[in-house]
Amino acid sequence: KMARRQTIATIEQQDCKDNGDIEGYECWGFILYAVTVFGIDGMSDEEDDEENGEKVKSVLDVGFRRPEFRTLFRSVDIRHVAKGQGGRKLRRRVEVSKMVERRLPRNIPCVFLSPGF
Repeated sequence: KMARRQTIATIEQQDCKDNGDIEGYECWGFILYAVTVFGIDGMSDEEDDEENGEKVKSVLDVGFRRPEFRTLFRSVDIRHVAKGQGGRKLRRRVEVSKMVERRLPRNIPCVFLSPGF
């Protein structure tokens, strides 16, 4: 998940640079930075689940991460799907309130951490 998000951010940032979109370039640069700083332990986890007879992926959030990053990373993941990647059909992802317990990675800026953590 981390590598895919880094790849998406890098490609999008380069597209913005090529098109002279300074704001987009900086935005994707921040996303790339955030994904890299969080590392693998800062990425959400997924579990196979079922909802109304449909097989889905339940997305578990990371307790130490600010909630805004869930929304931000969802928008990155949607870019991946929107680009029309080939392969097998992806299961629908369902965000759940369940948290995954992970160790806190080193050197994460305090503004990236969930309030009260």
